[in-house]
This record gives sequence, structure tokens and C-alpha cells, in this order.
Amino acid sequence: MTSSRITGVARRFRRFEVAKVAVISLTLAISTVAFGGCSDNGEPPASVNALEADLQKAARRNAEAYLSGDDTDSYESLSADCQALWSHEAWKTNLSASLQVLEVATNADPSTMRVETVLVRDVATDRGEANVVIVKADGTPALPDTSQFATWQFEDGAWRSTSCDSVVREADA
Repeated sequence: MTSSRITGVARRFRRFEVAKVAVISLTLAISTVAFGGCSDNGEPPASVNALEADLQKAARRNAEAYLSGDDTDSYESLSADCQALWSHEAWKTNLSASLQVLEVATNADPSTMRVETVLVRDVATDRGEANVVIVKADGTPALPDTSQFATWQFEDGAWRSTSCDSVVREADA
């Protein structure tokens, strides 16, 4: 094996190791990105119960889009700050890479996984937190830590994620 080939393999391995370590935070970040969850006039619903229900729906919808590899819905549900960090093409690459890492880390096809529960807390008219638990086809949790919550904000008439962690950097995409 040539030196340049060894370097290339080492670089890919290093990226894989970084991706493997980041899979939990990435999966949570992407699976809690959401859109929708707004009232007919684009304003947040008035009651806390309605806000919580809308945030739960948005989190579930986006997690399902993530598991199916829907980069368009996933990207559109990022906050404006996250979209400023990521082009759509770079996010598409990130989503694809994260699904590959999720498959390797869980030894299961992400398209066969499903959302089991969505919990929300600290919901106000403009912010809230959500936790999405994803399970494999056999019902076991896809990720070992199912207790993390991600911050969401109500922006431009929709719930959007402020979490835009990644497996790949913008410059790599």
C-alpha cells in the first residue's frame, strides 16, 4: 500500500471515528429538528397544552423525515441560524453521512426504525425542549442515551431546531 493510500485510509477512518462518537448528539439534533406546529395565522398557539402538542407533532414529523432520509424537510426545519451555517447541499451530505453512521452504530437500517415517544418540557410561546426516542424494528432503543432534550424555537410561524450538529463539517461537504 502506498503512503498516499494509507493516508487516505487513515483520514477516512478518522472521519468515521469522529462520526461514530458524534452519532448520538447528531441523531438527537437531527431527529429533533422540526417544522410545522403553528396556528393558521403563523403565530404560536395561545395555550401551553396546544404549544406542547404542536411541538410534539413537529418533533415526530421531523424524526420520521430524518429516518427516511428526507433532506428537504430536514433542512427546511432548521432555524435561520442553522441554515446560515449550512447550505442545503451540505446538509444533504450531512444527513446521508449521519444515517450511515447510525446504521453502523446500531447495526440496523434507519429506514426500519420508528419514533416511539416524544416528550417536551419547558414550553413557552417562543421556545421549548423536545426529546425523541427512536427504536429499532424489534422495539429496542436505537441509541443508548434516550434522556437528552434539544432546544427548539418558534420562528417564522413554525417550530424549528436550534441544534445543527453534524457528522461532517461544511468545508468537507
